[in-house]
Amino acid sequence: MADKKLTDEEREELAKKLDKSLDDFIESKAKNKRNTDFDEEAFDKLLEEHPAFISSIPKEGKLPPLVEALQALKYDEEENEPEELAQNYKEDGNYNFKLKQYRFAITAYTEGLQRKCKNKDLNSQLHGNRAACHFQLGNYRMALNDCEECLKLNENNLKVHIRGIECCFRLKLHDDAMKLCTNGLKVFPTDERILDLENKIRKQKKIDERDKRKLMLNANRKKIENERIWAAILSRNLRMAEFIHPDKLDQVPNLEYLNSAHPHSSVTKVSLDENGKNLVWPVIFLYPEYGQMDFIEKFHENTTFQDHLETIFGPDIPAPPWDESENYKNGVLEIYFEDVPTNSLVSILNSKTLLHAISDFRYIITGGTPSFIILSKNSNFKSNFLARYK
Repeated sequence: MADKKLTDEEREELAKKLDKSLDDFIESKAKNKRNTDFDEEAFDKLLEEHPAFISSIPKEGKLPPLVEALQALKYDEEENEPEELAQNYKEDGNYNFKLKQYRFAITAYTEGLQRKCKNKDLNSQLHGNRAACHFQLGNYRMALNDCEECLKLNENNLKVHIRGIECCFRLKLHDDAMKLCTNGLKVFPTDERILDLENKIRKQKKIDERDKRKLMLNANRKKIENERIWAAILSRNLRMAEFIHPDKLDQVPNLEYLNSAHPHSSVTKVSLDENGKNLVWPVIFLYPEYGQMDFIEKFHENTTFQDHLETIFGPDIPAPPWDESENYKNGVLEIYFEDVPTNSLVSILNSKTLLHAISDFRYIITGGTPSFIILSKNSNFKSNFLARYK
């Protein structure tokens, strides 16, 4: 679409060029040998060669001068009334819609509406057609807006009634969809498509309301569970890095959002056992000698470290692939945690429970996941590693 306006002299020059071009075109074709049989397809193709009869504008490349001039004349506000311009833009939009060039079509329909012509039917069509484009692009909110504007101007457009209802359905605006169904049935009381949509929306509304109730119940259960877990943490005087400030102790945090360095901890959080009295933690064992770790999904607070080390490094358990020297065996393993403020390591007896370790006033739980360092007495790495903290 061209935006250039023509001067009076340019319009006069354009008319002369078109007359001469058409005369030359007809004269050149008249000189060709005529066929005895009229070939309509060949005749249409012949007309397409001239700018005055061209049916489509090339999408790429520079337009021929006469075509460009005709385009400018088509959209000249001094040569056309607002209604004529709106009609021209509508035709361009329809052409692009057929080619599934929906964004180009939207631009054309918008230009037509901006002409603000007084023809309500034409404006209604522009809104309805633009709604169809937005619908094809998945812009259901914008499509719905155009459907509403279209129906204000002409409520007898069945397609737009249906499209507006479908937009509301996809946007999960069930109450609005039911209102549109009611309005549509006032105009088209027996239309099966509107009746089917009304029934479909009514059923979906019940399903969504049921699902919403389930979500609310689940959220309430999680909230109560979260409060009970936090109460258990406070009653044990456990310190958590994210909530260690005294001002935060009276606030119940959402423990679901605690994240540690281990990816599995994002789905496994501290919880209560089946009796609802004891805490069960996700725990990480770190092996700094090899840069490895083990993630224990459920470590009951009353279970000892020895129990889990036996499971991982027991006599009948093959050595992990990273322990080629087989130094990591149950019975020669030592457990530590970091006392960050003093930059020191605190030793824990293997026979102690998890609760005993994390209840130590020096222990701070980070990311909702207690972690411990495991070293082997049989490895030279141990002495070098401990020296870092002296």
